[in-house]
Amino acid sequence: MPHPDPAGGSSRRHAPSVAEGRVARLMRGVRGSGRARSYPVGLTAAAALLVALMVVVLFGSRATDRSAGEAQRAVLLGAAYQQAATGVAAEESLERKYRLEPTLVTRVAHETAERSVEDTLTRVDAVGSAADRALVSRVLTEHGRYVLGAEGLFAAVDRHESTAAVNVVDTGQVDPVFGVMQTQLYTAAGAHQAAALAQVAAMRRTGRAVLGLDAVTLLAGTARIAAAGVTLTRSRRRLHTQSAFHLHRSLHDTLTGLPNRTLFQDRTAHAITAARRTQGQVAVMLVDLNRFKDEGSGGRGDPRRPLPRGCPRGDRVFSSPQAPLEPLSRAAATASLML
Repeated sequence: MPHPDPAGGSSRRHAPSVAEGRVARLMRGVRGSGRARSYPVGLTAAAALLVALMVVVLFGSRATDRSAGEAQRAVLLGAAYQQAATGVAAEESLERKYRLEPTLVTRVAHETAERSVEDTLTRVDAVGSAADRALVSRVLTEHGRYVLGAEGLFAAVDRHESTAAVNVVDTGQVDPVFGVMQTQLYTAAGAHQAAALAQVAAMRRTGRAVLGLDAVTLLAGTARIAAAGVTLTRSRRRLHTQSAFHLHRSLHDTLTGLPNRTLFQDRTAHAITAARRTQGQVAVMLVDLNRFKDEGSGGRGDPRRPLPRGCPRGDRVFSSPQAPLEPLSRAAATASLML
Protein backbone atom coordinates (compact mmCIF):
# COMPACT_ATOMS: atom_id res chain seq x y z
CA MET A 1 0.00 0.00 0.00
CA PRO A 2 1.44 3.41 -0.81
CA HIS A 3 2.27 5.92 1.86
CA PRO A 4 -1.00 7.54 2.98
CA ASP A 5 -0.98 11.19 1.95
CA PRO A 6 -4.19 12.86 3.07
CA ALA A 7 -4.40 15.88 0.86
CA GLY A 8 -6.80 18.55 -0.18
CA GLY A 9 -7.03 19.69 -3.75
CA SER A 10 -9.00 22.68 -4.88
CA SER A 11 -10.42 23.50 -8.27
CA ARG A 12 -13.22 25.82 -9.36
CA ARG A 13 -16.41 23.92 -10.10
CA HIS A 14 -18.08 26.11 -12.67
CA ALA A 15 -19.14 23.11 -14.77
CA PRO A 16 -19.69 19.41 -13.99
CA SER A 17 -16.68 17.15 -14.28
CA VAL A 18 -16.41 14.14 -16.57
CA ALA A 19 -17.27 11.68 -13.80
CA GLU A 20 -20.24 13.79 -12.75
CA GLY A 21 -21.35 13.91 -16.37
CA ARG A 22 -21.25 10.13 -16.43
CA VAL A 23 -23.37 10.08 -13.29
CA ALA A 24 -25.96 12.40 -14.87
CA ARG A 25 -26.04 10.34 -18.07
CA LEU A 26 -26.45 7.14 -16.09
CA MET A 27 -29.28 8.69 -14.11
CA ARG A 28 -31.00 9.69 -17.33
CA GLY A 29 -30.46 6.16 -18.64
CA VAL A 30 -31.99 4.68 -15.51
CA ARG A 31 -35.01 6.95 -15.83
CA GLY A 32 -35.30 6.21 -19.55
CA SER A 33 -35.07 2.45 -18.98
CA GLY A 34 -37.87 2.72 -16.45
CA ARG A 35 -40.02 4.44 -19.04
CA ALA A 36 -39.08 1.87 -21.67
CA ARG A 37 -40.04 -0.98 -19.38
CA SER A 38 -43.34 0.72 -18.63
CA TYR A 39 -44.39 0.68 -22.30
CA PRO A 40 -44.88 -3.12 -22.67
CA VAL A 41 -46.80 -3.28 -19.39
CA GLY A 42 -49.04 -0.38 -20.42
CA LEU A 43 -49.64 -1.93 -23.85
CA THR A 44 -50.49 -5.29 -22.27
CA ALA A 45 -52.96 -3.69 -19.89
CA ALA A 46 -54.53 -1.67 -22.71
CA ALA A 47 -54.81 -4.79 -24.91
CA ALA A 48 -56.42 -6.79 -22.10
CA LEU A 49 -58.87 -3.96 -21.47
CA LEU A 50 -59.72 -3.76 -25.17
CA VAL A 51 -60.29 -7.52 -25.41
CA ALA A 52 -62.53 -7.46 -22.33
CA LEU A 53 -64.58 -4.60 -23.75
CA MET A 54 -64.91 -6.40 -27.09
CA VAL A 55 -66.17 -9.56 -25.37
CA VAL A 56 -68.70 -7.59 -23.34
CA VAL A 57 -69.91 -5.66 -26.37
CA LEU A 58 -70.21 -8.80 -28.52
CA PHE A 59 -72.05 -10.67 -25.78
CA GLY A 60 -74.43 -7.78 -25.19
CA SER A 61 -75.05 -7.23 -28.91
CA ARG A 62 -75.78 -10.89 -29.52
CA ALA A 63 -78.11 -11.17 -26.52
CA THR A 64 -79.90 -7.96 -27.45
CA ASP A 65 -80.28 -9.03 -31.07
CA ARG A 66 -81.67 -12.41 -30.02
CA SER A 67 -84.15 -10.81 -27.62
CA ALA A 68 -85.18 -8.26 -30.25
CA GLY A 69 -85.81 -11.03 -32.78
CA GLU A 70 -87.88 -13.06 -30.33
CA ALA A 71 -89.86 -9.97 -29.33
CA GLN A 72 -90.58 -9.11 -32.97
CA ARG A 73 -91.67 -12.67 -33.70
CA ALA A 74 -93.91 -12.72 -30.63
CA VAL A 75 -95.51 -9.42 -31.64
CA LEU A 76 -96.19 -10.67 -35.18
CA LEU A 77 -97.68 -13.94 -33.96
CA GLY A 78 -99.79 -12.20 -31.35
CA ALA A 79 -101.12 -9.79 -33.97
CA ALA A 80 -101.85 -12.71 -36.34
CA TYR A 81 -103.79 -14.62 -33.68
CA GLN A 82 -105.67 -11.45 -32.82
CA GLN A 83 -106.52 -10.94 -36.50
CA ALA A 84 -107.70 -14.57 -36.81
CA ALA A 85 -109.89 -14.18 -33.72
CA THR A 86 -111.34 -10.99 -35.20
CA GLY A 87 -112.06 -12.85 -38.44
CA VAL A 88 -113.88 -15.64 -36.58
CA ALA A 89 -115.93 -13.01 -34.71
CA ALA A 90 -116.77 -11.40 -38.08
CA GLU A 91 -117.94 -14.80 -39.38
CA GLU A 92 -120.21 -15.24 -36.37
CA SER A 93 -121.59 -11.71 -36.79
CA LEU A 94 -122.29 -12.23 -40.51
CA GLU A 95 -123.89 -15.60 -39.79
CA ARG A 96 -126.37 -13.93 -37.41
CA LYS A 97 -126.92 -11.11 -39.88
CA TYR A 98 -127.77 -13.61 -42.59
CA ARG A 99 -130.50 -15.01 -40.40
CA LEU A 100 -132.09 -11.55 -40.40
CA GLU A 101 -131.09 -10.42 -43.92
CA PRO A 102 -130.40 -13.41 -46.16
CA THR A 103 -128.72 -11.54 -49.00
CA LEU A 104 -125.92 -12.43 -51.38
CA VAL A 105 -123.78 -9.58 -50.06
CA THR A 106 -123.84 -11.10 -46.59
CA ARG A 107 -122.87 -14.53 -47.94
CA VAL A 108 -119.96 -13.05 -49.92
CA ALA A 109 -118.76 -11.10 -46.86
CA HIS A 110 -118.92 -14.32 -44.81
CA GLU A 111 -116.84 -16.20 -47.39
CA THR A 112 -114.30 -13.33 -47.39
CA ALA A 113 -114.01 -13.58 -43.61
CA GLU A 114 -113.49 -17.37 -43.92
CA ARG A 115 -110.58 -16.91 -46.34
CA SER A 116 -109.06 -14.18 -44.14
CA VAL A 117 -109.04 -16.52 -41.13
CA GLU A 118 -107.46 -19.33 -43.15
CA ASP A 119 -104.79 -17.06 -44.69
CA THR A 120 -103.88 -15.61 -41.29
CA LEU A 121 -103.54 -19.06 -39.73
CA THR A 122 -101.37 -20.15 -42.68
CA ARG A 123 -98.95 -17.26 -41.93
CA VAL A 124 -98.82 -18.30 -38.30
CA ASP A 125 -98.00 -21.87 -39.38
CA ALA A 126 -95.12 -20.57 -41.52
CA VAL A 127 -93.35 -18.48 -38.84
CA GLY A 128 -94.57 -20.03 -35.61
CA SER A 129 -93.03 -22.65 -33.39
CA ALA A 130 -93.97 -26.31 -33.21
CA ALA A 131 -96.63 -25.46 -30.60
CA ASP A 132 -98.03 -22.76 -32.90
CA ARG A 133 -98.18 -25.18 -35.82
CA ALA A 134 -100.02 -27.75 -33.71
CA LEU A 135 -102.52 -25.12 -32.57
CA VAL A 136 -103.03 -23.89 -36.15
CA SER A 137 -103.75 -27.44 -37.27
CA ARG A 138 -106.44 -27.85 -34.57
CA VAL A 139 -108.00 -24.45 -35.26
CA LEU A 140 -108.13 -25.07 -39.03
CA THR A 141 -109.88 -28.39 -38.43
CA GLU A 142 -112.37 -26.71 -36.10
CA HIS A 143 -112.80 -23.89 -38.58
CA GLY A 144 -113.67 -26.35 -41.29
CA ARG A 145 -116.37 -27.80 -39.03
CA TYR A 146 -117.58 -24.27 -38.31
CA VAL A 147 -117.85 -23.46 -42.03
CA LEU A 148 -119.87 -26.62 -42.66
CA GLY A 149 -122.19 -25.75 -39.78
CA ALA A 150 -122.60 -22.18 -41.11
CA GLU A 151 -123.41 -23.47 -44.59
CA GLY A 152 -126.04 -25.77 -43.02
CA LEU A 153 -127.51 -22.79 -41.18
CA PHE A 154 -127.55 -20.71 -44.38
CA ALA A 155 -129.32 -23.58 -46.20
CA ALA A 156 -131.95 -23.82 -43.44
CA VAL A 157 -132.54 -20.06 -43.71
CA ASP A 158 -132.76 -20.28 -47.51
CA ARG A 159 -135.37 -23.09 -47.13
CA HIS A 160 -137.32 -20.77 -44.83
CA GLU A 161 -137.32 -23.32 -42.04
CA SER A 162 -138.66 -22.33 -38.68
CA THR A 163 -136.66 -20.37 -36.19
CA ALA A 164 -136.53 -23.40 -33.91
CA ALA A 165 -135.04 -25.55 -36.65
CA VAL A 166 -132.45 -22.88 -37.47
CA ASN A 167 -131.56 -22.54 -33.76
CA VAL A 168 -130.97 -26.27 -33.54
CA VAL A 169 -128.34 -26.01 -36.28
CA ASP A 170 -126.85 -22.89 -34.71
CA THR A 171 -126.57 -24.23 -31.16
CA GLY A 172 -125.61 -27.75 -32.19
CA GLN A 173 -123.09 -27.19 -34.99
CA VAL A 174 -122.01 -23.53 -35.15
CA ASP A 175 -121.84 -21.95 -31.69
CA PRO A 176 -119.86 -24.71 -29.87
CA VAL A 177 -117.10 -24.67 -32.48
CA PHE A 178 -117.08 -20.87 -32.54
CA GLY A 179 -116.59 -20.71 -28.76
CA VAL A 180 -113.69 -23.18 -28.85
CA MET A 181 -111.93 -21.31 -31.67
CA GLN A 182 -112.36 -17.92 -30.01
CA THR A 183 -110.96 -19.19 -26.73
CA GLN A 184 -107.93 -20.79 -28.38
CA LEU A 185 -107.11 -17.80 -30.59
CA TYR A 186 -107.46 -15.17 -27.86
CA THR A 187 -105.42 -17.30 -25.47
CA ALA A 188 -102.63 -17.68 -28.03
CA ALA A 189 -102.69 -13.95 -28.81
CA GLY A 190 -102.39 -13.10 -25.09
CA ALA A 191 -99.57 -15.61 -24.62
CA HIS A 192 -97.54 -14.12 -27.47
CA GLN A 193 -98.17 -10.60 -26.23
CA ALA A 194 -96.85 -11.62 -22.83
CA ALA A 195 -93.83 -13.26 -24.53
CA ALA A 196 -93.11 -10.04 -26.40
CA LEU A 197 -93.21 -8.04 -23.17
CA ALA A 198 -90.92 -10.60 -21.53
CA GLN A 199 -88.40 -10.27 -24.36
CA VAL A 200 -88.48 -6.49 -24.08
CA ALA A 201 -87.81 -6.81 -20.36
CA ALA A 202 -84.96 -9.24 -21.14
CA MET A 203 -83.44 -6.70 -23.53
CA ARG A 204 -83.58 -4.05 -20.83
CA ARG A 205 -81.93 -6.40 -18.33
CA THR A 206 -79.26 -7.29 -20.87
CA GLY A 207 -78.62 -3.62 -21.58
CA ARG A 208 -78.23 -2.86 -17.89
CA ALA A 209 -75.96 -5.89 -17.44
CA VAL A 210 -73.78 -4.85 -20.37
CA LEU A 211 -73.60 -1.32 -19.03
CA GLY A 212 -72.57 -2.63 -15.64
CA LEU A 213 -69.96 -4.96 -17.13
CA ASP A 214 -68.59 -2.11 -19.23
CA ALA A 215 -68.28 0.04 -16.14
CA VAL A 216 -66.66 -2.76 -14.12
CA THR A 217 -64.26 -3.57 -16.97
CA LEU A 218 -63.26 0.05 -17.37
CA LEU A 219 -62.78 0.50 -13.64
CA ALA A 220 -60.78 -2.72 -13.38
CA GLY A 221 -58.61 -1.75 -16.34
CA THR A 222 -58.07 1.73 -14.94
CA ALA A 223 -57.18 0.31 -11.53
CA ARG A 224 -54.80 -2.18 -13.13
CA ILE A 225 -53.06 0.52 -15.14
CA ALA A 226 -52.88 2.77 -12.08
CA ALA A 227 -51.42 -0.06 -9.99
CA ALA A 228 -48.87 -0.82 -12.70
CA GLY A 229 -47.96 2.85 -12.84
CA VAL A 230 -47.48 3.00 -9.06
CA THR A 231 -45.35 -0.15 -9.14
CA LEU A 232 -43.23 1.19 -11.98
CA THR A 233 -42.80 4.53 -10.25
CA ARG A 234 -41.66 2.83 -7.06
CA SER A 235 -39.27 0.58 -9.00
CA ARG A 236 -37.79 3.55 -10.84
CA ARG A 237 -37.33 5.46 -7.60
CA ARG A 238 -35.69 2.46 -5.97
CA LEU A 239 -33.37 1.94 -8.92
CA HIS A 240 -32.55 5.63 -9.00
CA THR A 241 -31.77 5.65 -5.27
CA GLN A 242 -29.66 2.51 -5.45
CA SER A 243 -27.77 3.69 -8.50
CA ALA A 244 -27.08 7.10 -6.96
CA PHE A 245 -25.94 5.45 -3.73
CA HIS A 246 -23.51 3.10 -5.49
CA LEU A 247 -22.21 5.86 -7.72
CA HIS A 248 -21.64 8.08 -4.70
CA ARG A 249 -19.78 5.31 -2.92
CA SER A 250 -17.59 4.70 -5.96
CA LEU A 251 -16.50 8.37 -5.98
CA HIS A 252 -16.35 9.13 -2.24
CA ASP A 253 -14.67 7.74 0.82
CA THR A 254 -17.15 5.52 2.66
CA LEU A 255 -16.05 6.66 6.13
CA THR A 256 -15.56 10.41 5.76
CA GLY A 257 -17.76 11.09 2.76
CA LEU A 258 -14.99 13.12 1.13
CA PRO A 259 -14.23 12.71 -2.59
CA ASN A 260 -11.76 9.88 -3.18
CA ARG A 261 -8.72 9.78 -5.42
CA THR A 262 -10.77 8.94 -8.55
CA LEU A 263 -13.12 11.89 -8.21
CA PHE A 264 -10.25 14.23 -7.18
CA GLN A 265 -8.23 13.33 -10.28
CA ASP A 266 -11.28 13.73 -12.50
CA ARG A 267 -12.21 17.14 -11.06
CA THR A 268 -8.57 18.27 -11.22
CA ALA A 269 -8.31 17.31 -14.90
CA HIS A 270 -11.61 19.08 -15.59
CA ALA A 271 -10.46 22.21 -13.75
CA ILE A 272 -7.14 22.27 -15.66
CA THR A 273 -8.99 21.97 -18.97
CA ALA A 274 -11.36 24.78 -18.03
CA ALA A 275 -8.45 26.97 -16.89
CA ARG A 276 -6.70 26.51 -20.21
CA ARG A 277 -9.79 27.70 -22.06
CA THR A 278 -10.30 30.73 -19.81
CA GLN A 279 -6.62 31.51 -19.14
CA GLY A 280 -7.28 30.91 -15.46
CA GLN A 281 -5.31 29.20 -12.73
CA VAL A 282 -5.72 26.04 -10.66
CA ALA A 283 -4.28 25.53 -7.20
CA VAL A 284 -3.70 22.18 -5.50
CA MET A 285 -2.78 22.04 -1.81
CA LEU A 286 -1.45 18.82 -0.26
CA VAL A 287 -1.67 18.25 3.48
CA ASP A 288 0.42 15.44 4.97
CA LEU A 289 -0.27 13.98 8.43
CA ASN A 290 2.86 12.99 10.30
CA ARG A 291 3.06 9.39 11.49
CA PHE A 292 -0.42 8.74 10.02
CA LYS A 293 0.61 5.30 8.77
CA ASP A 294 2.27 4.39 12.06
CA GLU A 295 -0.85 5.39 13.98
CA GLY A 296 -3.07 3.46 11.61
CA SER A 297 -0.92 0.33 11.85
CA GLY A 298 -0.93 0.28 15.60
CA GLY A 299 2.34 2.16 16.01
CA ARG A 300 4.55 -0.66 14.74
CA GLY A 301 5.30 1.04 11.44
CA ASP A 302 4.57 -2.06 9.37
CA PRO A 303 3.61 -0.74 5.87
CA ARG A 304 2.32 -4.16 4.84
CA ARG A 305 -0.29 -4.28 7.57
CA PRO A 306 -3.68 -2.89 6.41
CA LEU A 307 -5.05 0.14 8.14
CA PRO A 308 -7.68 -0.98 10.66
CA ARG A 309 -10.79 0.61 9.13
CA GLY A 310 -13.97 -0.60 10.74
CA CYS A 311 -12.71 -0.69 14.30
CA PRO A 312 -13.35 2.35 16.55
CA ARG A 313 -9.68 3.40 16.78
CA GLY A 314 -9.08 3.03 13.04
CA ASP A 315 -12.25 4.98 12.22
CA ARG A 316 -11.16 7.81 14.51
CA VAL A 317 -7.79 7.91 12.80
CA PHE A 318 -9.26 8.01 9.32
CA SER A 319 -11.89 10.58 10.31
CA SER A 320 -9.35 12.96 11.82
CA PRO A 321 -8.68 14.91 8.58
CA GLN A 322 -12.42 15.39 7.86
CA ALA A 323 -13.14 18.37 10.16
CA PRO A 324 -10.30 20.63 8.91
CA LEU A 325 -11.18 19.91 5.28
CA GLU A 326 -14.95 20.52 5.55
CA PRO A 327 -14.65 24.33 5.13
CA LEU A 328 -12.86 23.72 1.84
CA SER A 329 -15.67 21.47 0.68
CA ARG A 330 -18.20 24.16 1.45
CA ALA A 331 -16.20 26.64 -0.61
CA ALA A 332 -15.82 26.41 -4.39
CA ALA A 333 -13.13 23.74 -4.04
CA THR A 334 -12.72 19.99 -3.78
CA ALA A 335 -11.39 18.51 -0.54
CA SER A 336 -10.30 14.92 -1.04
CA LEU A 337 -8.88 12.16 1.14
CA MET A 338 -6.43 10.01 -0.87
CA LEU A 339 -5.03 6.81 0.56
